[in-house]
Amino acid sequence: MSEDERADEISRSSTASSHETASRRRFLTVAAATGATVALGGTAVAQQSSATVAFDDQTTGGETVTVAETTLPEGGYVAIHDARLNDGKALESVVGVSAYLEAGTHEHVEITLFDVEGAEFDVEMLERDQPLVAMPHRETNGNETYEFVSSGGKADGPYTRDGGAVVDSAAITVDANPTASVTIDDQTTGGKTVEVAKTTLSEGGFLAIHDASLLDGKVLESVVGVSAYLNAGTHEDVSVTLFEVNGADFDAEMMLEEDQTLIAMPHLDTNDNDTYDFVSSGGKDDGPYTANGEAVLDDAEITVEASEMPTAEICFPDQTSDGTTVYVPEATLSEGGFVTIHDSSLQDGKVFDSVVGVSEALDAGTHTDLEIDLFEGVPGGDFDHERLTGDETLVAMPHFDSNDNGEYDFITSDGQEDGPYTTDGKPVVNAGTVTVDDGC
Repeated sequence: MSEDERADEISRSSTASSHETASRRRFLTVAAATGATVALGGTAVAQQSSATVAFDDQTTGGETVTVAETTLPEGGYVAIHDARLNDGKALESVVGVSAYLEAGTHEHVEITLFDVEGAEFDVEMLERDQPLVAMPHRETNGNETYEFVSSGGKADGPYTRDGGAVVDSAAITVDANPTASVTIDDQTTGGKTVEVAKTTLSEGGFLAIHDASLLDGKVLESVVGVSAYLNAGTHEDVSVTLFEVNGADFDAEMMLEEDQTLIAMPHLDTNDNDTYDFVSSGGKDDGPYTANGEAVLDDAEITVEASEMPTAEICFPDQTSDGTTVYVPEATLSEGGFVTIHDSSLQDGKVFDSVVGVSEALDAGTHTDLEIDLFEGVPGGDFDHERLTGDETLVAMPHFDSNDNGEYDFITSDGQEDGPYTTDGKPVVNAGTVTVDDGC
């Protein structure tokens, strides 16, 4: 080898050694800043991971932040650091940490701030706008508790790549006023539920569904559905049951029967009881989230798929009876339930008092040759005679078993359970004249 070739080889070796040393020094700087234990030449230095984190700029009330997405190949946590991380204060800068996350990808991870094992804080929330850093951490000791701070950096260290911790930063705007957003898309429903595509609630609460009467100023009367309590953060594909609202009065089996516009509106839980009290309190509790002085909302066109609606048919012809039973040749109940017999006082609005007979519980489908006893076996019914005393027009009416207990509870629940099947908003009925013939 010539002297020139030897000089080139030495130069290349020196350069490679310099790059390796610089690389290790960079890792050591990060390792020191994150409290990680490193052995030069060991696997810790060269360790790579496929962990990722996405932390978007956002506005918060100061108590939580949301990490858009993170992938943790071996599970772990996402820690939130403030700007002191840039000064090498890896432990002191930790101001928040997620719950333990299983291996895989997680979206919309809500992280509570100033509640970290081993850390002490003299504030309870962010008080000013500032940058924060999201950093995925491993679970190194298998106890599913974040101990990076409490262990002085010996446990649950960060995921790394290319000699540095995996991180993403975001500009955090602090707004003391509660904030919310909501998206409800046009959709088709069977009439009992609607789905809200996405909502973000800075302080938790509920999603209320209003019908179009809201636009006429009927703020309370327009509430036709409400979600379960939702924690602070972002929620997707929230299913909301309709016509089950605390403080509102709906028939047991009421449902949407025509296409219409519905409005989704995020509400606060102002009394912190996890129960939606806006209607029952007359609007004093659990009011809506607002922006620029107006309620936050979104509307959608709701198409009701008629084929999904419960249906019933009943045949009740004129007949002769001894006054203690009546005969129903055929009844079809798509969701099962009961066939009730009402006397003529139903026409006077006596919905409960008019019930003089009820069938046994019927499965979904078509039933034939039903014999129904009169003036006995009606839960909640109170009769002063045992049979029809004369010819009378009676009405057969199919009812749901809305609470699935096999018992007819329409009367005992004051109409809250086991309501009638309806079509075009009216009960399904068939009337027949019953001629009493006692055989004498």
